[in-house]
Amino acid sequence: REEKMHSRSSLLVWICLMFAHTKSSQTFTFGESVTLWVNTVGPYHNPQETYPYYSIPICKPESGGELVKMSDRFGSKLEGNDLVESGLNIQYLSSVDSNKVVCKMKLDQVQVKQLTDAVSNHYWYQMYLDDLPMWGMLGEMLVVSGDTERTDDILSDSDQRNPQHDHTHSEERAYLYTHKAFSIAYNDDRIIEVNLTSEHPVPLTPNNEITMTYSIKWVSTSKPFFQRFDRYLDFKFFEHQIHWFAIFNSFMLVVFLCGLVALILMRTLKNDCARYTTEDGDLELDNVVDESGWKLVHGDVFRAPPNLLFFSALVGSGCQIFAVATCVIVFAVLSTVYDTRGTVTSICLAAYALTAPTAGYFSASYYKI
Repeated sequence: REEKMHSRSSLLVWICLMFAHTKSSQTFTFGESVTLWVNTVGPYHNPQETYPYYSIPICKPESGGELVKMSDRFGSKLEGNDLVESGLNIQYLSSVDSNKVVCKMKLDQVQVKQLTDAVSNHYWYQMYLDDLPMWGMLGEMLVVSGDTERTDDILSDSDQRNPQHDHTHSEERAYLYTHKAFSIAYNDDRIIEVNLTSEHPVPLTPNNEITMTYSIKWVSTSKPFFQRFDRYLDFKFFEHQIHWFAIFNSFMLVVFLCGLVALILMRTLKNDCARYTTEDGDLELDNVVDESGWKLVHGDVFRAPPNLLFFSALVGSGCQIFAVATCVIVFAVLSTVYDTRGTVTSICLAAYALTAPTAGYFSASYYKI
């Protein structure tokens, strides 16, 4: 009995750890340090292909010290998140208007090729500030002759633009964004919104010194804290007018058709049952006449399939998956599971473990029948 109590206690502790929230959505005071986390980088057109942020040749902040990884949830790890401190000095309500230097780097031929491949594949990265995600493009490919106006417009704000730009030669080149402009909206002592703008593109050439910079702007807002994730949700999808009359009409049509089919089946089964319950004196006549009906094939219909054990396991697994989906839907309706990384995955894992007896029960029941 003590072993059972210990196992139950361990299970409850494990479930609590699965759903426990890390330190997020906290309150801040003026001048308090706010940690910016960098997550992963990968091609825009293939979100499942992700790499650690510093796997590409981007210099780390010159502040020194080893960058710390976040001790994230198990569900978040399964989703592929790999959060590392960015090393940027961000203080609450302390703006950085000028282009503050993060680091400087001089790329060799191999690093230029690696960054060029990343930019040509439209690599983008993800960052988190107080559990609010933001995304930015690593760079952009520009054709000099075809995108002359576009190139001049982008490079007009760059401090490292090339004045000897040949507009007559058609060449596609990779440009790396060197400046990150953060715009952070706050309400009293909480962070409400974060925005990231990538600026100051420079061409990727070997032995060219590149300076990475950033700026921070704090903007006051009256938006309440509980609505800060609304911008990440597609509310336009739910704003469509519901045609209740059409739904009611379709529902009544389905009910009518189901009733009609049920009536036909009941009359057919009633006639068959009446014919099969005739007196013994009519057996000789029945043997002469060809019989037809469900009674003749009931033995074939209700016999066990060839692989009964495997089929029973599939039935139990399907019931378990249905139970897991029901649990996830209930949690999604009763609480906000979208505002924390890995919550849905953690719920799926916990529900799958707890509903394992469901699979065993339905598998054994079907196998016994």
